[in-house]
Amino acid sequence: MELTPAQVAALDGIYRQSLPQRKRLRADLDRLEAQLARAMARGDDSALALIDAVEETRARRNTLRAVMLFGMYRVLTARQRQLLSRLSSSPSASVK
Repeated sequence: MELTPAQVAALDGIYRQSLPQRKRLRADLDRLEAQLARAMARGDDSALALIDAVEETRARRNTLRAVMLFGMYRVLTARQRQLLSRLSSSPSASVK
């Protein structure tokens, strides 16, 4: 993609800046999903509140990821964005 050293540094900074919060949200989501599974197995009414908590946490995590990706996208030139789009839409792309 012919990234400049400044672009590499900017992309790395964007990634690292959100990493602690993304890790925390992933851990929160794992914990809440486990609690929800246990509550559902018991038939406990607390599952209703846990469903909301799980989905709220999932939404916050997805939003944070989208904001991170948008920040990274803004660092790229138009040509680099086109190349990235082609790469990520190719059948062999395994970017998640």
